[in-house]
Amino acid sequence: MKTARSTLRACLAAALCTAALLGAPTAHADDPADKRMVVGVDRAQLMRIDVPIDTVIIGNPSIADAAVYDSTTLIITGKTFGETNMIILDSLGKVVREVDLTVSTPSETVTVHKAGNRLSYTCAPVCERSLRAGDAAASYEELKGQVTGALDLGTSQAEPRQ
Repeated sequence: MKTARSTLRACLAAALCTAALLGAPTAHADDPADKRMVVGVDRAQLMRIDVPIDTVIIGNPSIADAAVYDSTTLIITGKTFGETNMIILDSLGKVVREVDLTVSTPSETVTVHKAGNRLSYTCAPVCERSLRAGDAAASYEELKGQVTGALDLGTSQAEPRQ
């Protein structure tokens, strides 16, 4: 048991170091010359535009979402890993900017494959199980139940007493 745990720790450390070294560079959303933007799953990123925004179109809204914060600022949120595009229009329907969006797993995420099952861990700074699309169904549902239960407990604690 001790050897398996040591091996898992070594694998997690090696994967984390490799992910940090090979992490894809993120485009700077403020630079109009950039046509590509990388956002992490479950991460939000700001994008500032020089002209007022009227409409934002996301090619595949299951991959990413965009919310207009103010007339020149968007909040882009990665929902699940994949690629899509975003088109930003002004009030006259003119294309202000077109951006290719890549949503990727954050570099602090480690994936472990064991006996045909996949488990995800977020390691920042301690490795803990995290919910990621594609993980083993039984393990995913068990962890989801624990997270939901903790959220429900917090909500019931916050409700005013009568």
